[in-house]
Amino acid sequence: MRKPVKVHSPRRGLIHGEKARPEPAQTNLGYPPGSRVRVTPAAGSRLAGKTGTVIGGGYYPKSVRLVLDGSKVRITLHADYLAPIDMDIGSPESD
Repeated sequence: MRKPVKVHSPRRGLIHGEKARPEPAQTNLGYPPGSRVRVTPAAGSRLAGKTGTVIGGGYYPKSVRLVLDGSKVRITLHADYLAPIDMDIGSPESD
């Protein structure tokens, strides 16, 4: 008589002791959570020029999670598609 084989099935859940997913890769790309960024034209015409706030690193080493202004949905973009926005709050402006 053969022993039943344990098969991992998404419907059954995880096998005891198994992690849901590996930890995301550590990112040190110069975009700490809360920093403001602009999407570059290299990302495509739909996203080019949009601004948003970084919420953290993505699963892959060069991916960044962010929320675009006016959106509730989080997206992941490659760091090459982002440019930092200089926020000079409180600096005097010339009229």
